[in-house]
Amino acid sequence: GLELSAYNFVNSYTEKKITPLKIYFQFSGKNKINKNLISSYQNEAFSIQIARHLVNLPPNDLNPDGFENIILKNLKFPKTMKIAVWDHKKLAQENMNLHLAVGMGAKSPPRMIHLKYRPTKATTKKPIAFVGKGITFDTGGLDIKPSSGMRLMKKDMGGAASVLGLAYWVAHSNYPRACDFYLALAENAVDAEAMRPSDLYRSRAGFLVEIDNTDAEGRLVLADSIDVAVTQKGKDEPE
Repeated sequence: GLELSAYNFVNSYTEKKITPLKIYFQFSGKNKINKNLISSYQNEAFSIQIARHLVNLPPNDLNPDGFENIILKNLKFPKTMKIAVWDHKKLAQENMNLHLAVGMGAKSPPRMIHLKYRPTKATTKKPIAFVGKGITFDTGGLDIKPSSGMRLMKKDMGGAASVLGLAYWVAHSNYPRACDFYLALAENAVDAEAMRPSDLYRSRAGFLVEIDNTDAEGRLVLADSIDVAVTQKGKDEPE
């Protein structure tokens, strides 16, 4: 509760130096609280804060590029977590044409980020896979949303934010089972390059998909990333 209540989104945009709040715990009495338990609670709260902050960020800051920069530059993961970024060229090599189609109209190209967690002593070799929808802004594409429906579409990446928060918690809590986290990132924008209703694309899994409505972008990026999760589960990251 202390950690969550300390969050202030506006502070991230001020140049004013903020004095950190120091909190001291005194352990006494018969029912002593394990200090490691306090650390685990703080780790859980901080993981929630990551997802919370990402959802609050404006879309001009948090596009697919911005998402990648935050993961690689701002979040510190232990050695048990390996991070691979598939840019638009790699997506094309992997035949992730549905994912590419969604992000074709945006200035910031689409990408998929794979966070691969492998604990030193895993309870089982088979990993759990989590896939998060990361549409950093959703205009609806050429089937454009009305302004009222577009107002909060910066939050359409909440699935990827939640998966990233979970990845942070798993890595810093030494979770005993291997996990794979996939973030399917794209911006569904309007441009001459944007996908059109009636366009046909072949998915990574080999299915021929006709675009009926360009505002159904979430299932497109998820379809290709889920196929990666299924085919790569437990395998080494492809070169």
